[in-house]
Amino acid sequence: MFSLPILLGSLTITSAYLAGCGPYILRNSTPFDTLKYSRQPEDGEYQHGTYVNLLCSSGPVVEGKDETACNNGEWLEPLGRCPHMCRVAVLWLKWHFRPDKVTPGQTKNELQAHLAQRVGKCYNSYSGKTDSITFTCRDGFWDPSVVCPQ
Repeated sequence: MFSLPILLGSLTITSAYLAGCGPYILRNSTPFDTLKYSRQPEDGEYQHGTYVNLLCSSGPVVEGKDETACNNGEWLEPLGRCPHMCRVAVLWLKWHFRPDKVTPGQTKNELQAHLAQRVGKCYNSYSGKTDSITFTCRDGFWDPSVVCPQ
């Protein structure tokens, strides 16, 4: 219960009179999303004041907030989205870094979380030395976009 001041007195309103919200629908759902509610639904609706958090197995939420609340039948703010993951195989197949030269060692189909880093080593035929490059997964793409000369 809460009270609202009205001129000379107060009005008491219980949350039972405030509309609940249906389940939160993510705009850009990915396989890495999990929604966690602060309360269980009652008759398919979440009570006024219920919070929902977006949890991502792929890294921190991007393009928005990770929490919103039900306010009289509406979710207050849109949630962001979970970032996409990067495939280690891209470093081998597309950019020509040899599998044994990407550390730490990974399997070809392994996915890496947003902001994860991998080091690629490439033999430079012009200088005769091995160059190391640190790559960072940024929402499904490796950065920088460097190709190892073949």
